[in-house]
Amino acid sequence: VLKNIFQFYFESFDKSITPDAWRVWDGENSLAAFFLKKDYLDWYRGHGFRSAGFIHIKNYISIGAEYNQINQSQMNNVLEGEKFNNHKPYKIMEGDDNHLKYFVTMGYPIDYEVRNKLQFYLALVSLQSEGNNNNSFVKDHFFLNLLAPYTSDLNFNIKILSGASNVSDSIWNIDGYHQNIFAIGGKGTLRGYDWKQFVSSHYFLTTLEIWFDEIGFLYDRSVIFKSPGNTFNSDYFEDLANYITSETAIHHSAGISFGDEDASLSFMRQLNGNNKT
Repeated sequence: VLKNIFQFYFESFDKSITPDAWRVWDGENSLAAFFLKKDYLDWYRGHGFRSAGFIHIKNYISIGAEYNQINQSQMNNVLEGEKFNNHKPYKIMEGDDNHLKYFVTMGYPIDYEVRNKLQFYLALVSLQSEGNNNNSFVKDHFFLNLLAPYTSDLNFNIKILSGASNVSDSIWNIDGYHQNIFAIGGKGTLRGYDWKQFVSSHYFLTTLEIWFDEIGFLYDRSVIFKSPGNTFNSDYFEDLANYITSETAIHHSAGISFGDEDASLSFMRQLNGNNKT
């Protein structure tokens, strides 16, 4: 409406859903399944509807809200059998998963094919459950990406990711329901570590990449910490400050990459822990 200043949509569905789509491209996961016999994505079934509305300010700042009414249930991964990893059903609380999702974004997702101009993207997403009897939660996620060129061949790619969830420790740490918290490790988060190696309700992650033509030097650093019951508020940042120098909370890795936006080969090494591979 009005040249995309206002945008609305409605969707009714009965489909398989994964919380990992932002971490791995679907085609890449299919290649991993074919060649490596590995499905990286966790799946569950959901049927219901969602509707949303957005306001776009000069097509640069977007503010929106989405309502989801979903009845969810466990399902086996697409790939099953002894040859495939993680073929057990992804553990979720079956039943209602009704929630409101708020978005605020600024800028545009980084186009890595363009490295000769400054690019900026910021996103803040908050989920709040609505009327669920056994599945009440608030989950906040922050993402900042900055690509800054210094010369035509030298540029810097900086990422900051942060997450906070008020899901209680007894639900995710003892009962093993990870749907509304965060899994850190592997591509998209803390490279050099196992896929989803760390599970936590709170984390803070920074990534620095220095690229000279087609050679990149990479550094990832995460703080995985406890802040019981807190989302993005003053208590969250106070707890983060207390853990940011703690050896037990910090995990980091460094590496080198050769290639470009079409294809690359990367080597990452853990800088702490017992398994510096």
